[in-house]
Amino acid sequence: EEKLGPLEDAGLVDTQENNGWGVALLQSLTKETDLLKPGGAIYLLHTNNERGNLLQSRWRAAGWATRISSELQFDDGERLTCFAAWKPHEKAARQSHDVLDSTNQYLMETDLPIGSMVTAKQQLAGRGQRKRVWDTNEGDFAGSWVLDPELMECGPGMMQLDAGVAVIDAICASQDIPLPSAHWTNCNPFSNHNLSIHWPNDVWADSGKLAGCLIEGRQTGKHQKVVLGIGLNLGIPNTEDYPSTGLSDITNSVTLEGFTDLIDTAVSSQFETGILIPPRPNQKNAVWALMTNHLSRGLSLKQDAEKLTVTSISKAGELICHDGRKRRIISDSYNLIWN
Repeated sequence: EEKLGPLEDAGLVDTQENNGWGVALLQSLTKETDLLKPGGAIYLLHTNNERGNLLQSRWRAAGWATRISSELQFDDGERLTCFAAWKPHEKAARQSHDVLDSTNQYLMETDLPIGSMVTAKQQLAGRGQRKRVWDTNEGDFAGSWVLDPELMECGPGMMQLDAGVAVIDAICASQDIPLPSAHWTNCNPFSNHNLSIHWPNDVWADSGKLAGCLIEGRQTGKHQKVVLGIGLNLGIPNTEDYPSTGLSDITNSVTLEGFTDLIDTAVSSQFETGILIPPRPNQKNAVWALMTNHLSRGLSLKQDAEKLTVTSISKAGELICHDGRKRRIISDSYNLIWN
């Protein structure tokens, strides 16, 4: 007599609340915080139905970092996903300051462990790409993290784009929306408030620039230090330099404290390393899908008055373009004009 295997049998049994075993486990861990040892990780398996697609988002919202370990795609469209969940940056420091010149500069000049986060309510000398000024208004987010220098093997360009995915992940988790990092099909603009990545390091919404990400490194002898800085407008900024917007234009349900927790979890999900944490996946498909949300609005790219068509990105996060005659690879935003 044929019988169901353990996984098949479990797949036919639901919780009394009909919210799935992944959420039931999350609720148990929330009530009994000592169930998982420090440094531990949990691996969960789900399918790509509506409930499964939301599972990572709900774990993120509850304060857990998540990362996909493996996937299996079937011919009928079903996709099984195994992901790990862990408490983010358990051995790291977390500091909040009223005023700093720059959170990136502060971390460069202090000796804090990998994963440490520093935030400031006000930055006096915040900067973005090419040392452009980044103004932090009252109530906005300005924070930086110490990253593992070995991550630089993939290049700072791709790391900045991955940080953009982390920003959008944090916003999606706050709205109970599937995460772009969970699968590139979740990057549809209708499912994530038309959020997009603007190469090389910005996050945009419909009405303008929402956030910026900056990777900086410093070599001192054999010691290398890598810092990620993220700035995000919660309120609507008062600037005429470029179209800009704030998170309050998308939702009023996220506070600065709430976003700080969500983005710390999202950064851990993107960049943290550990024995029980899966290796970082290649997120080129998700990054490109989020970039096309921006490119599909009719934007064109010019360099030295020459119009370029963006066709893809490289593994290092460079733009792959075509000028009508030959392919060109753009690694620097210098003298690039989007219009």
